[in-house]
Amino acid sequence: MDPFDWGLRRARTLILSGQEQAGIDGLYDVLSGVRRLDAERADRFMQVMFDLQTVGRHDEALNLFRALAPRLAESRQLRELWFWKADSHRALDAHEQAARHYLRSAMAGNSTDLWGLSARFQAAQSLADAGLVDDARALYEDLLDRATEPGRRIMLRQRLQQLLLVE
Repeated sequence: MDPFDWGLRRARTLILSGQEQAGIDGLYDVLSGVRRLDAERADRFMQVMFDLQTVGRHDEALNLFRALAPRLAESRQLRELWFWKADSHRALDAHEQAARHYLRSAMAGNSTDLWGLSARFQAAQSLADAGLVDDARALYEDLLDRATEPGRRIMLRQRLQQLLLVE
């Protein structure tokens, strides 16, 4: 078996079996053996990173995301990496950082495609959680202007109403 694949499988098994630190060390070992990751390998590595986030090791996930970023070959993967970094920041209650990374993810591609809209929505929620109500409102209003589906429009109006209660 390819050492990269074996290292990922081993790290994933360790993480999911409660031996997170050994799995984290294994992920660093896997990264140390590669300078660049093609799209397929990067996606497989990111899957193990999701496992790390699932078990609540967000600080370590953020460190590994930083180590992974220079090895990514495609802008799509960087866009995804910023989104998943934002999720870890949000889990750590670092809402301003989360919003910054969600917005970076949205702006790395087409900010009006489904990925970009989702990232902008998450950024608005993070801004609201950080107490930056005016910024959150501006994002929600822009999303509302772009939304065509009735259900999405209703949900965005509800979010805007919730912001009024915060003020």
